[in-house]
Amino acid sequence: MRIENLSFSFGQKQILKDFNAQSDSKIICLMGPSGCGKTTLLRILAGILKPECGTITGLPESRSIMFQEDRLLPHLNARENVELVLDGTDEEKAKTSTGILKQLDIDPEMDINTMSGGMKRRVALARALAFNSDALLLDEPFKGLDQDLMESCARIIRETGKPAVVSTHSEAEAQALGAEIIHLR
Repeated sequence: MRIENLSFSFGQKQILKDFNAQSDSKIICLMGPSGCGKTTLLRILAGILKPECGTITGLPESRSIMFQEDRLLPHLNARENVELVLDGTDEEKAKTSTGILKQLDIDPEMDINTMSGGMKRRVALARALAFNSDALLLDEPFKGLDQDLMESCARIIRETGKPAVVSTHSEAEAQALGAEIIHLR
């Protein structure tokens, strides 16, 4: 992936100015203090926000995003939340969603309203992993997870073999992903 001279502002507030980065790594972690533009950059990479100027090349066209907010539907259970992004028969969707949720140690039939924050993060991660895409964009995917769960989820992300851009504040998370770190300031 290569980012050249990328700039973005919210009104008068400059978030990214002439930002440049290049990496041939499979997994990249965006690191920096709160407010430095990590989430904004992920949203630009996802095509949700349009930069004022600059170019991005080398990122697959089909991308799955996990937002910083879980964005789960509370009236659906874990399996149903993951199935929202799947194509196929009901049986195929159930098999795929159940398999991913079990990998992430989540009961597929569990009610979203009874889950802890870390459990909800894993359901949101399951949905991003289940979506048929060529790349992953993950915003703080390990928020609320203990060390063992974080390492387990990082292993699952690595095992997809998909390129991933991950926003994090943690060097330990970047190491667990085997990621190259790009610092934003």
